[in-house]
Amino acid sequence: MRRQCGKDWHPGGCERGRILGSFRDLRKGGDRDPAHVPNARLRPPRPSVKASADGFYLGPVFKAPIHENFDLVGRIGWYRSETPVTAAISFAGTINGSAVAANRSASKTFKNTDLYWGVGGTYKFNKNVGLGLEYSKYKLGGDVDTKLDVWSLRLTYRF
Repeated sequence: MRRQCGKDWHPGGCERGRILGSFRDLRKGGDRDPAHVPNARLRPPRPSVKASADGFYLGPVFKAPIHENFDLVGRIGWYRSETPVTAAISFAGTINGSAVAANRSASKTFKNTDLYWGVGGTYKFNKNVGLGLEYSKYKLGGDVDTKLDVWSLRLTYRF
């Protein structure tokens, strides 16, 4: 039996509310699927996230000579960073031979001021030329607690 509820007719009478959920793969469809779109060829969505961290730091560098040609290096200091993040998703395909596409994106810039530290060593080949390896740790902060580990290899020339 169908009854009228407002402007619509519903089987079994008026309903106060309903929660529905489903998954529909429009690329495959089906005979009994009311949301089936004939001749749809859709590519999977392509999500992407781009981020970069820029900033500057200020702090002393400590050197401890271990050998006449090798120094241990340590640093601790203050840094300021800006990290712009962009998240995007794109969708494309055809329905009944007509091209369809959608793109959505969102951006946010995280700014942070915090301490950093680093340890490493430098080997001096002679009075002017040296090669160093160092590990540094930065905390980028923001809504997500992100830490950045950096390995640096450097060639030094003193004149």
